[in-house]
Amino acid sequence: MDSKTIKFFIASLKRKAAAGNDQIPSKIIKDPLDVFLGLITFLVDLSLKSGCLPKIFKEAIILPIHKGDNPEEAGNYRPIALVSNMAKILEKVVKTKLSNFLGNTKFFADNQFGFRRNRGTEEAIVKLHEKITKYLDRNKKKCAAIF
Repeated sequence: MDSKTIKFFIASLKRKAAAGNDQIPSKIIKDPLDVFLGLITFLVDLSLKSGCLPKIFKEAIILPIHKGDNPEEAGNYRPIALVSNMAKILEKVVKTKLSNFLGNTKFFADNQFGFRRNRGTEEAIVKLHEKITKYLDRNKKKCAAIF
């Protein structure tokens, strides 16, 4: 993965994102970016080429966050996972490479709208509406759909 893309992913990290098990806050990575960019790019490439992910990237710190109401009730908490910021960068790289590969190899059916770039629920609804309207106009019968 090229340094320009890695730089973009680092820039997209939230400045106040908490550190994971590695205790490296995002501001340490973001602020002296030019100092660490080459090293981070090397580590990402090494992980991709070797197929190995450092154990610390696989771990998360799970914290309960109070949602409101009675703090004595466990149901009033939601868990959040604090993941290594380096792992977040690597995840973005893998997601981008995988999405590009699957898109370029025509892996997805044309009717697949979820988890695809530039495709959303609006397009799915429009396509469904067009199909139903076309069927009803052509066949003058009832139409049903099961989801």
